[in-house]
Amino acid sequence: MSDRSGAKKTFSEVLEEGAKVDPIFDSNTAEASDFKLQEWEKKYQILDQLFSLITKEYSFNELSAEILKIAIEHIPSQAGAVFEVDYKNDCMFFRAAQGQASENLLSLLIPKGEGVVGFVCENQQSLSVSNTNGNPMYLRVISDFIGFETHNVLAHPIVIRGVTFGCIELLNREAEHLRLERERVERATRTLGVGEKVSGANVDATKPDVNATKSNANSYLEDDQTLLAMICQYAAKLIENRLMIAASLAASSPTAEVEAKTEQSLEPKGSQSKELKAA
Repeated sequence: MSDRSGAKKTFSEVLEEGAKVDPIFDSNTAEASDFKLQEWEKKYQILDQLFSLITKEYSFNELSAEILKIAIEHIPSQAGAVFEVDYKNDCMFFRAAQGQASENLLSLLIPKGEGVVGFVCENQQSLSVSNTNGNPMYLRVISDFIGFETHNVLAHPIVIRGVTFGCIELLNREAEHLRLERERVERATRTLGVGEKVSGANVDATKPDVNATKSNANSYLEDDQTLLAMICQYAAKLIENRLMIAASLAASSPTAEVEAKTEQSLEPKGSQSKELKAA
């Protein structure tokens, strides 16, 4: 970084300048400052990991799996999946999956528009379900199929040039990580002021919600939604780049071998697909 004179500035000098104009850097709000810096560092780490995938020679399925891995690493969850919309066959399929019995999901097809992922893809809108019990939008048949109990869900669409490519869905926010995150948010909130909103978490410092109700104690935070939205935004750029490369290769080298490789990298995983419908 440099000023108008061209002189290089260290990170600490930038922070000192920020203290003059941004109260978050005030010495009396050290914990809140640390909270903000941790947020920036986390977002930078996510972007760094995503951008590093550009140079990797991954297949399309491997790329999707790596994107999902990054999402679960930074939004700790028991399971997750990358869905892709198959407009030709009017359904959605698993491009990548992680978690219990995830390999059994790769051959499944979901009718377009059904379940949480169907809603997210059709409306291009993020959705968080804090309690799946009795929620009509949740497609329980998938959990029953692999024997996995889902308590809460977070999903966000992957949109490329206005068209829904698919979405990332995360299942069961890890409780321990969430507890530490809530405590960190509460401490920062008390430092900045009672009831002040800190990165999507509005916590009343006089009444800290330490003992959250069981139904939503492990649900996803607004911060999680923000991070997943950012991941999906850059995932869309990575996927678009890979699609353009595949199309370019097919156009410049229209041999049977290249066409077969391109088709194989983009087709649904699993040689035999099974369609699931809501019970």
